Amino acid sequence: MKNNIIPVIIFAALSVLVLLSCKKNNNELNLNLNPVTNLTSPAAGQAFDLETTTSNEFKFTWQTTHAEDGGLVLYEVLFDKQGGDFSKPVYTILSDGRGVQNSLTLTKAQFDAIAALAGAAPLTSTGLIWTVRASKGWNAVNATENGTITVTRMLPLPSELSITGSGTEAGTNKIKMTKLSDGVFEVFVKVKAGDMAFISQDDSEYSLQLSGTTWNIVSGSSSTGLSGSDEKVLWIRVDFGAKSGRVIEVKNMALFYPNESEAVFDLPYVGNGIWRKNNQPDFLTPAGWTSREERYKYVMLIDDGTGVKPYYINSFMGDPGGQDGAYPSSLDYRSINLDRNEGEWNWGWKIDRNYITPGAVADYWVQMNATEKYNQNYQKP
Repeated sequence: MKNNIIPVIIFAALSVLVLLSCKKNNNELNLNLNPVTNLTSPAAGQAFDLETTTSNEFKFTWQTTHAEDGGLVLYEVLFDKQGGDFSKPVYTILSDGRGVQNSLTLTKAQFDAIAALAGAAPLTSTGLIWTVRASKGWNAVNATENGTITVTRMLPLPSELSITGSGTEAGTNKIKMTKLSDGVFEVFVKVKAGDMAFISQDDSEYSLQLSGTTWNIVSGSSSTGLSGSDEKVLWIRVDFGAKSGRVIEVKNMALFYPNESEAVFDLPYVGNGIWRKNNQPDFLTPAGWTSREERYKYVMLIDDGTGVKPYYINSFMGDPGGQDGAYPSSLDYRSINLDRNEGEWNWGWKIDRNYITPGAVADYWVQMNATEKYNQNYQKP
């Protein structure tokens, strides 16, 4: 009897399982939802100039939609190039509140980055389309309409800048520019017929465009304005904060000797912001207080558009200390102060008269590039 009970129990259990499996599941997930049907702002075709606007935040809004079961709906905003279909949007981002709110707040930097992803260079404009994707679980639906906007990118402050172009001594290479402060760079460079551009660390291209008497920073490269075999050495400074620059021609570089009140020899430009004169004989002459006056400085002849004039290259010392027996002088001592344009006796340097003895020959140079502090020096060959 016991052996007959066991098969009956097993059969009964299997019957219950079959019945349960045939019973309708009333707890299925309902992921159905309606698409967003109304994008409320910004207005269709609205233009945003990120360079000139004072706003730091930009709002996108739309009417909410609902899930069939009344559950939570999440939103994403999609941006694409004009003519795109959002199959490969240039940028996708959750709405405010981690996707819960029917709004999106973009910072100026985010907005600028989206325009860059769409192919716009700094200071240029691009058309964008945008839409909203509503989702519940794995079910997602795009809005029934798209928004259209135009975005003009702002001028960023590069952390690094170089100069390049067929019209520069760099050619297809780059010469790093000296960073003076945030967004301010300068370079001494020889130019000729051809094009020229400033290249930032992200490979964005800029150039200077003359408007009246003002040089404005614009996107892209530009011509040097020279033709034939003409060449010039230029002192170029760009200020991205002011969105402008200056271009000065350096016509000549010479060593200025206060004891004679004149330039005693020229230094030819040799490239990369360096002027050099080799095998120069000792130029020190007697003064009333010494047999060999050791003070000296350098002077450029520049043309800033208002005529040719001297521009003195000075040290950071109003009364430099004597250097007899101190050669080689420290880099700090030899450093150049371009902000002080003052001639004659003060703010120069002193020759080590124990090193440059009477009749000695030496090489002299001025170096103003991004390799190290601007400086000048001399050395016997």
